[in-house]
Amino acid sequence: MVNDIHQERSMTMLALQGISKNFGDQIALRNVDLTIKRGEIVGLVGPNGSGKTTLMKIVNGLIVNYDGNLVRDEAVGALIESPKYFEAKSGRYNLKYFNELFGSHENIEKLLKQLNMESYQKKKVKEYSMGMKQRLGIALALTGEPAYLILDEPTNGMDPSGVYEVLKYLKALAVENNIGILISSHILTDVETLCDRVYLIKSGEIQKEYQPLAKWSLQTGDVEKVRALLEHVPSAALEGNLLTVHKGESKRLHQLLKEYGISASQVVSEETDLEDIYFNMMGEVRT
Repeated sequence: MVNDIHQERSMTMLALQGISKNFGDQIALRNVDLTIKRGEIVGLVGPNGSGKTTLMKIVNGLIVNYDGNLVRDEAVGALIESPKYFEAKSGRYNLKYFNELFGSHENIEKLLKQLNMESYQKKKVKEYSMGMKQRLGIALALTGEPAYLILDEPTNGMDPSGVYEVLKYLKALAVENNIGILISSHILTDVETLCDRVYLIKSGEIQKEYQPLAKWSLQTGDVEKVRALLEHVPSAALEGNLLTVHKGESKRLHQLLKEYGISASQVVSEETDLEDIYFNMMGEVRT
């Protein structure tokens, strides 16, 4: 039984409800529940063959026979596996073609600039590096003016500066354009830094939903102010002078710290809890 429930553009959530998919006798997905809200970035991590790509293809409509419900907005853009380009044409040609194909009003000049592709726009795509092709793939995914982006290893083949630029751009898309993003990556530190929530998948089943924490070091002795603030942020917890909050609420916390006149500095941790959770899931020991 397949149920693909389309709702109006104003919907606030994309959801998979009890999604299962088999390829013959092989179980690809089993009873998967997953949600993505507009304006948030959700990570999907797991080993090769765990079902990540199958899940993303279902969300994007590339796989239509499955069990369960998919509740989604019509406007979904995707970069999954190896995108198909007109290799003998320029990057600009590809963007213009798909922009017109989708009847989109997306500003090509703006996309080229934001993804740092201006100096490559007239080069043939077959001359692009893998990292530059990934940038083009992200740009193409945006030409339909989507409410959601589905990105499979979007920084694959990029150098560190390229990864930083693209992750910064994706964060801006979520915050400023209210686009919901589902992203898979094997780079767990990038997922930890970028995502508001993370689903861990293994053998076609969601093992855990994890919410990365933002940490703030307080420079105040005014306990009453801090307690008053905590009432407005459900996930916030205080231990000594260290305030932690689910990353999805960190922006609100930052605003409240200013409103309450509480001095604090964000703490950047060298360790990532996501790595511990991932390796525990895999039954491996970090070295």
